[in-house]
Amino acid sequence: MKALTRKAGTFLVLLALVTVLFAVAGCGGDDVAPVVHVHEGEPFEIRITAWYGHSLHGAAPLEAPDPEEAADYEMARMQYDNVRAVEERYNVRIIHNDLGMEYVDFWELFLAQQLAGEPLGEVVVLGGHSTVTAMRGGHLTDISTLRFEGSDLFGDRTFINATYEDGDSIWQVNTRTGGDIWGALWLGVNMDLINRLGLPNPVELYEAGDWNWVNFLDIMRTATAQGYFGISGVTNDIGAGLMASNDATMIVGDWLYGFDQPRAMEALELFSILFEERLWKYDRYGAIPIGGDPDDGDWWREMTSYADGDTVFWSTLLWVEGMVGGHPDLNYVVMPFPQGPNGTGNTWSGGIPQAVVIPAGVENPGLILEVLEALMAWPGEDTWMIYEATMNNARNYLRTEGCVERLVDLASSRRLTDGGFDVHMFRYVFSSFAYDVFHGARTIAESVEYNRGPSQERIDNMLAGVGDENGEYED
Repeated sequence: MKALTRKAGTFLVLLALVTVLFAVAGCGGDDVAPVVHVHEGEPFEIRITAWYGHSLHGAAPLEAPDPEEAADYEMARMQYDNVRAVEERYNVRIIHNDLGMEYVDFWELFLAQQLAGEPLGEVVVLGGHSTVTAMRGGHLTDISTLRFEGSDLFGDRTFINATYEDGDSIWQVNTRTGGDIWGALWLGVNMDLINRLGLPNPVELYEAGDWNWVNFLDIMRTATAQGYFGISGVTNDIGAGLMASNDATMIVGDWLYGFDQPRAMEALELFSILFEERLWKYDRYGAIPIGGDPDDGDWWREMTSYADGDTVFWSTLLWVEGMVGGHPDLNYVVMPFPQGPNGTGNTWSGGIPQAVVIPAGVENPGLILEVLEALMAWPGEDTWMIYEATMNNARNYLRTEGCVERLVDLASSRRLTDGGFDVHMFRYVFSSFAYDVFHGARTIAESVEYNRGPSQERIDNMLAGVGDENGEYED
């Protein structure tokens, strides 16, 4: 890990006193950007509301870091001190409003509160698959109308980035720190099983340019034949990873259902093998009852069952490792999804990312945006920390620098844009595909056709600004 120099350490002491004087450093020349919005009277409360705990990827921590646990304590302390300085400078109070609920319930509550004229928060974290629907339904503030002098968002975008723009309008923003490493899908590999069963080393295959579907399938079949499982994870993630690695998207053309396209069908044929041959980990006693409706299966169990140690591969994300503690007894490495016959180097896909919005109807939206920028500008003049903070987010949960480097590489350069992620609950159709194949109800081709109608309806609802709150599939 890159350590802060003694000079930088001295800078931290000064920064604790005058951090936000450099809140937009790098985007306004040598002059300190003026404070445009300052609240008068009692501190203005800015609730950062999410369905789970969220700190703007480290830009808004409310608790002082633990020197024994932080990957880089000095940097974490710098972020924490900046929050306190921002609160004083703008006369605001930052509040984490963690609702602790499932996203489908959070989305329904968000819509209900907007319709009632009582936004859930001054800043709300939304999944990218809800942003277009929320925008078209009139529930978001057009951030482009909040331009202020010295703004980084309307300048160089050194610290803050627009993550969803539509024409001249900006509907969603995020910090430059962390970015895609949280949303990038990857494969965990149980190296103990690889070594015990004498299987080819996926890292060596990757480095030799031989990390492909053929070798991937051979490893899974060999492990399953010896009483283990080839792969575990949420079916929607596995399906999306295979699609991306074959350069296939869920939606094609002018917002049309795309699973019947040749490259998509190639990915779905491999996907179906995982369930036909029982390579995918299921609990033989029914603890993971795979279902077409997302509520029918145990999503968290699917996500974390690899910790049992009987699975060679699993699909996962960095935030999952953060929530479950990285499983210190499991010897694993990070790998990208293997390339399909039509792969072009992409290994995961995404649409509009999870990020923050300013709901329509909040008070002081201009102040809110300026405070967001000041929080995200915590590195001040030391902009190199933006990349280093991204690496530290990974180092907090991954064990080797090789794993960190592979994750950052695939997150930054191996992403396929897919509009299917922008439609609320659209990709849950992979669970329906898996259910049909697993139970012998339909072939994968039949399931693709069977699910065309309800899936296209989801797309049309999104374009019309109509929220589909629960993601259920009707027979």
